[in-house]
This record gives sequence, C-alpha cells and structure tokens, in this order.
Amino acid sequence: MRSLVARRKNVSEEMIQKNITKKVKDNKCTYTPEFTALMSQISNIGQMSLSSTAQCTKEVFTFLTGHSPDTWVSKSTLSRWNKEVAELQNSQLLLHLLRMESWQMKAQEETRKSF
Repeated sequence: MRSLVARRKNVSEEMIQKNITKKVKDNKCTYTPEFTALMSQISNIGQMSLSSTAQCTKEVFTFLTGHSPDTWVSKSTLSRWNKEVAELQNSQLLLHLLRMESWQMKAQEETRKSF
C-alpha cells in the first residue's frame, strides 16, 4: 500500500485546468469535436434554448477551470453545430439503411437460388 501512495502522481490544480481546457478547445479559436457534440446533445435536452446552452456550458467551464474564457460559443455557432451533427447522423442512418437493404436483397437472391 505504501508503494502505491509513493508512486502516485501529484496532480496540481493547474494541470487539471489545462486538461479540461484541452478537452474543450483545440486552440484559442477552435473547439474539439467531442465538445461540439456535447453542446449539441445538451441543447437538444428538454426545452433548453441555444442561448441557455451556451451560457450554461460557459458557467460549467468557468467553474471547472477557475477562469472565464474571453470568447465562447455563440448561439449561431451552436445552431450551425446542431445542423452539422444532425446531417452527420442522418448520413450515417442512411448508410446503415442502404447496407441493410443491400443485405436483404442479397439474402433474397440467395434464397431464390437455393429453390
């Protein structure tokens, strides 16, 4: 047990803040894809508006990192992200349906050949 305690890393508050910031922003102007998806998901919960979503996530970020960012996601940016995420999800769903249809057609052909 003592060896585990001796080997553990001391994690500073600054390291935690930097890691949180890296999960949210790629750089000062670009947000990570994971954060983009998270904000889109949050905005689609219940009746939360895009403005409320942006403000709430900024408050959580400020709480976790201890500082308020100079710039943050705008309502129009979040709206665009929602549209892009929805388009990606629709494309993935369409591809899945096309694969299913193709598989069903192959199965029908194989069934016809066996009779």
